[in-house]
Amino acid sequence: MKKCFIFMGLVLTGLHSQACSSSSKLTVTGSSTQAEVQAQVIKPVRAFSSEDEDGIPIGSPTSTIFKMYALYISENDDCSAPALVQDYGTEGVDKDIFEDGVTLFRGDPTDGTYRCLIIKMSDNIRFKANQAAVSATGSPCVADQEYTIDVYRTDSNDDWKDLNGNVTTARGASGSPVSDEVYIFVSRGSIPSNVAHANQSGTLGSDLIVPGQAIFYADATNQIVQTESNECGLNGLTMGFR
Repeated sequence: MKKCFIFMGLVLTGLHSQACSSSSKLTVTGSSTQAEVQAQVIKPVRAFSSEDEDGIPIGSPTSTIFKMYALYISENDDCSAPALVQDYGTEGVDKDIFEDGVTLFRGDPTDGTYRCLIIKMSDNIRFKANQAAVSATGSPCVADQEYTIDVYRTDSNDDWKDLNGNVTTARGASGSPVSDEVYIFVSRGSIPSNVAHANQSGTLGSDLIVPGQAIFYADATNQIVQTESNECGLNGLTMGFR
């Protein structure tokens, strides 16, 4: 059964800023699991569905590469008047979320209580399969080979918005990924539909306090699958903040 990706719950967005020191007021780091939750910043988000088809779980990723462009925070539930935390420019930077403790964003926003986070990132996520996935009977996965999944595609049943509320044109298809810059919004309140589609937004579990730190996790344990078309796929990825 063919499915469209659903990227639920998260928040961030981008602007331009200079490199920040290790003493920055806000640091967002990465983690491969949602275990050992510290201060709950954002509730775990729903996993998005399979790249193109249901499949048989055969293993887990050893890496998941996200291209990050920018991070914004807002004091408002509707994510209005966002403040830039850090901007990586038009080229963006690749970050392996499975590298626990990797710094994703760092900046010096104004001290305060923030109700919304926005991330600007590529909708293409790259991954490699672990040995269990490679060794599974009939597995199409190859050791150390990098695969790409396209989250927001031409067959998606939704229209994602950019930071200004304009529709982002989806590109790419199953087996032919095309990188699009997308925004993921997470808020303490309800995000209006003219700001973001439900599939690109989520719930912020508690206020984000600056100065402070947030941990963004991407958990894909046992989510590498052998698809019905015998491809090495990623069936789901639970993302959120803790």
